[in-house]
Amino acid sequence: PYVTARLTEATDTVTVRVGPRLDAGHGVRGRVLDGASGTPLAGALVELSPRLRVARTAADGTFEFAPVPPGPYRLSVRRVGYLASTRGQLELPAHASAEVRVAMARVDLW
Repeated sequence: PYVTARLTEATDTVTVRVGPRLDAGHGVRGRVLDGASGTPLAGALVELSPRLRVARTAADGTFEFAPVPPGPYRLSVRRVGYLASTRGQLELPAHASAEVRVAMARVDLW
């Protein structure tokens, strides 16, 4: 069974599901979307701290960090044209994975 937490702020929404191992291993994976349209965002920079692991989202907005040892993490997501999203205290239990959905808010650059 998964535990789902939905964290909402004025700029974005992050949904985190923590549960038993996803597929072949434990880690953090997810998808980054445009908050208004739900369109996947390719090329977003995703950082997992404190181990400072970095990934770019694929064409379908997905990313993955694996394997990831248990412990507390901070997830940050940035993409040109969108407000940065940072969430702390993503707690990854032993032998579990987290599935993250990040809906980002668009900003006007001009």
